[in-house]
Amino acid sequence: MTKSTEIPRGHDNWVITGRDNDGKWHKERFLYYSRREAIQQFRRKHNCVGKHSVIESITPQFGWY
Repeated sequence: MTKSTEIPRGHDNWVITGRDNDGKWHKERFLYYSRREAIQQFRRKHNCVGKHSVIESITPQFGWY
């Protein structure tokens, strides 16, 4: 049995919530990416590289909903 904090191997569906440089909130789903690749894609897409940008949560998902 896995704990709620453990991430299963081969997990490739992520929901990322965060803010861009202007402080606007974004929620995005990434399917078929590793956790690292999903974070990189989120940062590129929403320009999350400045002082006010922050990734609030990265949640693994089972299936595409």
